[in-house]
Amino acid sequence: IDGYLFIENIGRVFVNGLNLEQLETKLFNLLKRVYSSLDPVNGNSSTFFDVSLGSLVLRPLRIFALGEVRTPGAYEVRPTTTFFTSLFYFRGPTNRGSLRDIRLMRNGKQVAKIDFYDYLSSGNRNGDVKLLRNDVVFIPRRGKTVVCRGEIFRQAKYELKEDEGLRELIDIAGGISTTTYTKLAQIERIIPFEKRKEMSMDRTIIDIDLEDILSSDSNFELFDGDIITFFKISNIRSNSIRINGTVKRPGEYEFYE
Repeated sequence: IDGYLFIENIGRVFVNGLNLEQLETKLFNLLKRVYSSLDPVNGNSSTFFDVSLGSLVLRPLRIFALGEVRTPGAYEVRPTTTFFTSLFYFRGPTNRGSLRDIRLMRNGKQVAKIDFYDYLSSGNRNGDVKLLRNDVVFIPRRGKTVVCRGEIFRQAKYELKEDEGLRELIDIAGGISTTTYTKLAQIERIIPFEKRKEMSMDRTIIDIDLEDILSSDSNFELFDGDIITFFKISNIRSNSIRINGTVKRPGEYEFYE
């Protein structure tokens, strides 16, 4: 833990940052000064030296998984386990758990956080750290959640952070497709309970011009429970005519003045 070993007849030896092979080489060079039989001048060694990891180092770590996890409780994990890989031990969050705000608590303080969407979209394991004994992996309740459907790359249910809106949702969902109608998207919204009496309704529909959002820095605020529908462009080709009858090649042709 302190980065050094204490060896009798040699004293303190700093080993911080060394792998096992480097450690063995360093200790051999130090020990042969005291124990000449390790590396005698005539080359016939009578004492041999080896470095291995003892049972104390390989002893499993005990961590705790709490919050919206499938099987909360204490777990014994490998000493090499990191914050990220620990999620596989308790099978991650439940359907009610957050994927955007997975927290690592140590001595009552948050020391790291994982946004799993970053990993799914880019492969980066940002926020990953090595676990220590008695660390707590805490998964809070899922935050603002919206449904994305229609002409979008990945139709699914998504969890958004409080400051994320329609632009961020489109990015998370992989972007609009080539067949998306950009003049109109529609949101089905449940009116927040504190506004229902004022508006005299429980649900509402909101039409949005996607071109305004995509062609500027503006955004559109989304609320928990919103259902966003992206529509498909028309199949009509307005600059074509169809020729049938006794012609060599009947079919559809480009029309121009």
